[in-house]
Amino acid sequence: MIDVAKILITEKNRVRLNGVGVTQALQVRPHQKTLRQLQYDDLFNLSKIIMSLCCQSTNAPNIPAKSLAYISSHFSADVKNLVAFLLAKPKYMKLPTIYNVATIISHRLLHEMQNCYLHMDYMESELSKEIHNGRLFRLMIKLGLINDRPELNNNPRWSETGDRYLLKLFRDFIFHQISDDGKPRIDFGHIVQSLNKLDAGTSEKTLLASSNQDSLLIVRYSDLKRCVEDAFSELLSQQSLDSDEYGIASVSSHLLSTPKNVKRKATSRTPLPHKNR
Repeated sequence: MIDVAKILITEKNRVRLNGVGVTQALQVRPHQKTLRQLQYDDLFNLSKIIMSLCCQSTNAPNIPAKSLAYISSHFSADVKNLVAFLLAKPKYMKLPTIYNVATIISHRLLHEMQNCYLHMDYMESELSKEIHNGRLFRLMIKLGLINDRPELNNNPRWSETGDRYLLKLFRDFIFHQISDDGKPRIDFGHIVQSLNKLDAGTSEKTLLASSNQDSLLIVRYSDLKRCVEDAFSELLSQQSLDSDEYGIASVSSHLLSTPKNVKRKATSRTPLPHKNR
């Protein structure tokens, strides 16, 4: 049964009908109405809901003449014609259907459909942003787990040797830049662009320098990505060994794994001169 008390507003511009068909399912009558008659009852109840909302009174359906006059003076002719059509008694036993209602409000349905498509495009755009944010967040977690790790496998210099040393220099390259006058250089565009290139594993080369400028290395982003994956895999393997030893199962490592079905594309930009601390 369609009633004002059964309307749910779940979110902005979203209205849902609750308890549809419950009355017919619970009350079995000897002489049940046909499906067309039940559908007409729903349309008739819909007209009452529209009248109650327009007049802001649940008593409006009881005085249809005054209610229609109020609707005619405060709302468009489409609303008034729709309510009048649903309240009118069927002629020649021909009951109105939802298709007749759709015909009356067809031009408004097209406008509503356009708004739905615009809302869908907006939500897809926002979802795309969140997907990219999730990619970079996973990558930064991996770098945070690797860089400056105090010890691994009883090796206190694990993060300072081998491929991990390149990742330390890369961390300084994107986060610890300073300008020529010695002031911190904060460039969000440079950080995001560098992380995107690392995540995509491009063949572009970049210059990495140590803090004392004693080491200068030219490395491809594809090699840096391999270093990240190898070092992180080593951490996961060590975690698995510790979990097996103490009987602890890991359930969170897959959250940091890189999705294979996500296509990545790194944006290109002319690099600005930089100087690492």
